[in-house]
Amino acid sequence: MGTGLSPLQRQILAVLPDEGNGEWARPKQILDTLGLEPTPSNRTIMSRALGRLHKRGLISVIVTDLAVPGKSRLYARRDRPIYGVTRTREV
Repeated sequence: MGTGLSPLQRQILAVLPDEGNGEWARPKQILDTLGLEPTPSNRTIMSRALGRLHKRGLISVIVTDLAVPGKSRLYARRDRPIYGVTRTREV
């Protein structure tokens, strides 16, 4: 497994808002911004890429109490990446 970011992960980081701005994005908004159709395949690819970026400490995740698939997580780019720490804030 490589140690660099995939092209999709780089694109995601380029379009994600900074968490310090108080703005967060849902996966659907990221897909729309990147010009990708919200097909099941693209949603799966997006979910995995976001999960891997979070695991690397490059993005933050807020998990809400919504019981609607695809609408319960919000993402933002970390102001200061935290490497090796995976933490999720509950709302």
